[in-house]
Amino acid sequence: MAGINHSPSAYNPFDGSDNSEDIKNRTLTVLAKMQELGYVESQEEYDAAVAKVEAGLPFSKGDVGTGSSYSYHTDAVLEQVINQIMEEKNITRQLAENYVYSSGLTIYSTVDATIQARIEEETAKEKYIKSGREKDANGNLLNTQTQAAFVIIDHKTGNVVGVSGGLGEKTEARSLNRATQTTRQPGSSIKPIADISPALEEGIITAATVYDDKLTEFANGTYKPKNENDDYDGLQNIRYIIAKSKNVPEVKIMTELTPTKSIEYLRNYGISTLVTSDEDESHNDETLALAIGGITNGISPLEMAAAYAAIANDGVYIEPTFYTKVVDSSGNTVLTPNQETRRVISEQNAYITKSILQEPVKSGTATYCAISGMDVAAKTGTTDNNYDRWLCGFTPYYSAACWFGYDNQEEVIWSGTNPAGQIWDAIMTDVHSGLASATFEKPSGIVEQTVCRTTGCLATSACTNTYKEIFTQDNLPEQCEGHGSQRICSESGKVATDYCSQYCNVTTNYYGAVIPKERLNLWKTLNPSSAGKNKVEETCTIHTKPKEEEKPKENTTNTTNNKTNTTNKTNTTNTNSNKNNTTNTNTSKPSTNTGGGNTANTNTAD
Repeated sequence: MAGINHSPSAYNPFDGSDNSEDIKNRTLTVLAKMQELGYVESQEEYDAAVAKVEAGLPFSKGDVGTGSSYSYHTDAVLEQVINQIMEEKNITRQLAENYVYSSGLTIYSTVDATIQARIEEETAKEKYIKSGREKDANGNLLNTQTQAAFVIIDHKTGNVVGVSGGLGEKTEARSLNRATQTTRQPGSSIKPIADISPALEEGIITAATVYDDKLTEFANGTYKPKNENDDYDGLQNIRYIIAKSKNVPEVKIMTELTPTKSIEYLRNYGISTLVTSDEDESHNDETLALAIGGITNGISPLEMAAAYAAIANDGVYIEPTFYTKVVDSSGNTVLTPNQETRRVISEQNAYITKSILQEPVKSGTATYCAISGMDVAAKTGTTDNNYDRWLCGFTPYYSAACWFGYDNQEEVIWSGTNPAGQIWDAIMTDVHSGLASATFEKPSGIVEQTVCRTTGCLATSACTNTYKEIFTQDNLPEQCEGHGSQRICSESGKVATDYCSQYCNVTTNYYGAVIPKERLNLWKTLNPSSAGKNKVEETCTIHTKPKEEEKPKENTTNTTNNKTNTTNKTNTTNTNSNKNNTTNTNTSKPSTNTGGGNTANTNTAD
């Protein structure tokens, strides 16, 4: 290779020997190889460089010092530029590095010097550095300590304005950058990008959707995730589930969404480490555990920050970059970043996700991350055995992710506030100290409705526990069918008719709707919560008409008279009418007549 020789010291201009001709010839060889590989843009540029070499190369020995260490951001810039050159030129890493270091290039970085300095200051503090407890085979403590990584991005441009890849003072260039070069299990910090925002986009949930937070069996009883401290809170909506970082409802959402669909969204969010069943049938991430961060290869802090940045950027992902352009010695731009841009979720669902992610800051697991005068959205993350601690979030200005743990995956024993959250809060508070107050801008297409807190459905006048919630216009919940009262017939047990109370007791039944998302065909909730009695749909068929009133006993004498009178009607020999009775010689008054029709006379009935 042109840029490397077997004896570099032979070309040292300060070793006291006359090797100027060797240096000139070697330099010309390198220039010729650069032209061949396309690193010299024109013949004119090449000829000018050769002329300088032929005229003689001036060498001056600089001051000897302690040396300098590049920042983690500078390391990341160089790594990104070198990787891009390797890809575009199809050359080896060594050739790409030679080109970067020996071609007189000017690289324009995305770093914000003030922000970078504040990050380095915070991550160098001794309070975050704790020795590990892991021992070797001989029982000796290994020389381990806690580490951290922090990334902050301008989500409107994708520019990484600051980064740290470790704790303590950085003492060497191109050292391990944990922000960009390592992956860790994300824990619950994955929930907004793996579960919540995809399910909103697919119309599976709304912010008001209620799930039963109870111990639940999935996959025919083979998977039974638990909440932290085995704490279960029953019927809760999405806002509460995120605020308190509840695991069981998240897995219920993933069951409806499916891990396959979730991976599609995660890859659109820029997560590159996930494994599908097509790629590896036996070890892949197409499992329900994906909902709560159980994945094969982990995720880098850079990719987590970029995924959250996509939500902050109204649902549009922009590939993060550490530089804006590379310019050669003649002022020509020879390289610009390859930034992919794509929409992941709608602007409306991005806004709803932002709103949901404000709940942990207001009343949940990330209250310590509040910034005065700023809307803040954030989510914590903790993995099994406390190996990893996370805080990912954003404001209207910046998105940031912080990881904290040991390189060798020891348990993080930490009292008090999540250490990743402490670092995130300290840096982000100072970064925003001079910025104007800002809120997340609401797009068109967002509507506010009153919902029933128990069912997550649109409230009716019968619902007593209600609140205001935001939705997209095309993803409104159904109207609540619960929380009313019915008159129940005690005899039939059905809805009472208007007549049931005449026959038996009628009781009042207060009912509540069945939880819409309790999908027992997909999971089995153990000891499920009750939202109230089910509404009785059938009406009583026993009591369909009024009860007949008891009639008073009839007069016996009158009955006889009527019968006698009937007899008179059949007396065909009576030639006189009972009505006139003009020839009746009977002088008895009608009031004393014991018959209805003058039984003593011989007149005929009319």
